Amino acid sequence: MKERKITNKITIPFLIAGLIVNLIIGNYILTLTGFAVAFVSGLIMWLLGGMGGGDVKLMAGIGAWLGTMAFFNILFMG
Repeated sequence: MKERKITNKITIPFLIAGLIVNLIIGNYILTLTGFAVAFVSGLIMWLLGGMGGGDVKLMAGIGAWLGTMAFFNILFMG
């Protein structure tokens, strides 16, 4: 919190767990499209200087857990 960083200790397990859980459940299209859309959206914002790398990984994790439509809802609410 003091450094205002989102560490890999948080984002990587969150991302991997989202992918694994949804793949086991059978939502592989939902999780892979959500991950891809969230990652690309975050990558574009990172390249433009609007956010850091940890934010991009966190966005990808949210996309992996919730899918594309829920990701966009969360993105616009945030």
